[in-house]
Amino acid sequence: MPAKDDSNEPVFKPSGKTGSLGKRLHPSGPQPDMIAFLLPLITFMFMAGMSPNFEGESPAPNAALHYLWLILAEVAVLTILIGYFWRVYLDHFPFRINHWGVIAGAAGIVLWVGVCSLHLESSLIATLGLSEYPARPGFNPYANFSDRTQFIAFVVSRFILLSLLVPLCEELFLRGWLVRYVENPNWQRVYLAQVGWRGCLAVAIYAAVSHPAEIIAAVAWFSLISWLMIKTGKFWNCVLAHSVTNFLLGLYVMRSQEWQYW
Repeated sequence: MPAKDDSNEPVFKPSGKTGSLGKRLHPSGPQPDMIAFLLPLITFMFMAGMSPNFEGESPAPNAALHYLWLILAEVAVLTILIGYFWRVYLDHFPFRINHWGVIAGAAGIVLWVGVCSLHLESSLIATLGLSEYPARPGFNPYANFSDRTQFIAFVVSRFILLSLLVPLCEELFLRGWLVRYVENPNWQRVYLAQVGWRGCLAVAIYAAVSHPAEIIAAVAWFSLISWLMIKTGKFWNCVLAHSVTNFLLGLYVMRSQEWQYW
């Protein structure tokens, strides 16, 4: 194990303190901590799968209101989950960030929107001779909420989800567990700065599977954050970069009204 320095996070060193899980386990027993890193994203994906379909035929009369309540529920449930496991996350990754998180996040929005605007995915689908392209559905709050209170509640909660909770959920799964696990089953002992090609490939595969409508942009963006992870070795830099990109993306969507980027 290399000596601690600025490029290496001091990962999981049991302190003997009682935390949110009730007791601290020996590093050879990773299951409770694994749950802490996986459960938020699994919960988000399950709840997101309950979203109404606003594409094609006219949605149900109360679909927009249902969607608002779903977003509010997602914010509440994910906040509770992350708060419950917060001590576990800090045991693994003491809170440290630097300017590289902001720089990578700002570069990320240029990369994401720039690549998407080239429509490389649709060109690739056409080249492969496939007839259907998995376009991401969009939701326009201006068109769906005539009530100002509902509109504000949706936009605020959507930004909280987009800019804070989703970055945390994805980075906890990807950098907190996945990249370390594929490098070594004793994943709690793996430094982020030491992650190799297997971890980066696992992240790229996740990006492609979870963002089929923007597969090229997603692989490029998640690879940028993998570079940030290895360069700085700081988990919270990855969360910061993810949050910055998503917040700027939200602002871009509100201004451009390209709702498919929600």
